[in-house]
Amino acid sequence: MNLIEEEKFEQLDSFISQLPEKLKTALTLYYGLNDGNHKSFNQVSKLINKSPESARQQTKTAERKLRGMYYRIGIQ
Repeated sequence: MNLIEEEKFEQLDSFISQLPEKLKTALTLYYGLNDGNHKSFNQVSKLINKSPESARQQTKTAERKLRGMYYRIGIQ
């Protein structure tokens, strides 16, 4: 990994840490950010004790918030 990629990962990690816990958890599980194993909305829903639709909504809300953070600092 080169320096630019490392900086991008650090920035993403910083942004994710700013998310509310429930959004961070749904996003992390769905994309497998901790263990490299992504999960379906069905699997995420069972782990967070919510419906699959709620898991989807939380993940999409987290994505929207992350995009907003990137746009605010001028990264696209």
